[in-house]
Amino acid sequence: MATATPLKVAVLGPAGQCGSCVVDELLSRGHTVVGISRNPPEDWKSNSGYSSVPVDIQDTKKLSKVFSAGFDAIVSAYAPPLADLSKVYETGVEGHGKIKMALLESSHEGQIIVIGGAGSLHTKNGQQLV
Repeated sequence: MATATPLKVAVLGPAGQCGSCVVDELLSRGHTVVGISRNPPEDWKSNSGYSSVPVDIQDTKKLSKVFSAGFDAIVSAYAPPLADLSKVYETGVEGHGKIKMALLESSHEGQIIVIGGAGSLHTKNGQQLV
């Protein structure tokens, strides 16, 4: 169901499990979505409500500029790259820190929503966290 006034929402990590679901839901409700990713997905290319901006979160200056584009909300579904599992925690913390720095340097005045996929995590003994 669409809202009376469509929102302009940025989604960090639009290609991930959580981020792609958020993009799908926002578009189904008639909102405008801007996907922010170092390698933007092509999934919603045919949807006029979707556009993408290629930005690496390490580039806080560029990310801050994107965040200043007048969004009603920014959804961070950022997850660190899984190429080197020994660095996932480190790159995850660093990545979220870069996002925070960019937000603080931006002129964004809307909502900020941070989501994650804790349901896919496992404890040291191999049991699923959630």
